[in-house]
Amino acid sequence: MKDTILVFGTHNRLDYVRQTLPVVIRQCIHSKRIAKLICIDDNSEDGTREFVQDHIRQVRKLIDVTFIKKKIGNSTQQWNIAAQHADESIKYIANFASDNVLCIGAVDHLAEQLDKNEKSLCIMPNLWANYPLLDLWQKPKETNHIGCGLVKVKYLKEKKITPGTLPGEFRFFGFGNWQNHWKKEGLIPLKTNGVNLMKLDINDTYS
Repeated sequence: MKDTILVFGTHNRLDYVRQTLPVVIRQCIHSKRIAKLICIDDNSEDGTREFVQDHIRQVRKLIDVTFIKKKIGNSTQQWNIAAQHADESIKYIANFASDNVLCIGAVDHLAEQLDKNEKSLCIMPNLWANYPLLDLWQKPKETNHIGCGLVKVKYLKEKKITPGTLPGEFRFFGFGNWQNHWKKEGLIPLKTNGVNLMKLDINDTYS
């Protein structure tokens, strides 16, 4: 069942987007879970917006894709925007940075892990991998916070993420605070080593 929205947010960094967007599109084409791709461009000025628009124009017959050009300021709002586009058939929202590379099938596997964990809030893959790897035998474990990955959309609809402004604990622009709220309600952020994420920009901890 296709029950996941995949968000691809961009703000410049065309060199990375050239490498990651084609992989994201293939992820959507081959997925059994991804119902829709939402590309959100935060007023890029280096040709990124045009590159994204050209690529999705070529695949509109293959996947359901929406392009949004909007000044949002930080990645927190990407989650909120995606939640607004989620109808009753959507269970999860997946969101990864524009310099992230996931192996084909990774989103489906992460969704399956959330299916199996009733008390889970969200799940993220292992970061800083040398190469994307899918190991279905790895079980997810509880983690403190996630920065990217899949979130259960019903909790985004019940409580929007409020953007933060400071680094450190607030480096996910309010996403950490949102997770803290639900952790008090007994929900658990998960991390799995079964899906590794290759980060092209090793100097950037978030985008």
